[in-house]
Amino acid sequence: MGRFGKGLLGGIVATAVMSALMLMKSAMGLMPQLDVIPGGSALVRGMLFGAGAWLVMMVMVMPMAGAGFFGMKMGLMAPMMTLVLHLIFGAVMGLVYGSPAREAARPA
Repeated sequence: MGRFGKGLLGGIVATAVMSALMLMKSAMGLMPQLDVIPGGSALVRGMLFGAGAWLVMMVMVMPMAGAGFFGMKMGLMAPMMTLVLHLIFGAVMGLVYGSPAREAARPA
C-alpha cells in the first residue's frame, strides 16, 4: 500500500474512531449536543449527505470497480454527472425526510 493508500485508510479509521467517541460522549451526557452538519434546512442537509455519499463512491467504490480514483478512467463526465445525481438524490431525500408532515408528527 502506497503513501496515499495509507493516508486514506488512516483517515477512514480515524473518522470511525472519532464518530464512535462522539456517540459515546452523547450517550453519557458529558457535553452538550453538537450538530456537525452545517445548514439549517433539510434541503441543505440532504445535499450534504448526497455529496458525502458521492465522495465515498469516488474514493472507494470506483477504484474497486476498476474505474480508477474518482472514476477518471471513464472520463471527466463520470464524476461530474454522478455528483449532480447524488446532489439531486440528497435534496429529494432531505426534503422528504424533513417534510412538514414528518415534523408535525414528531413528539416535542
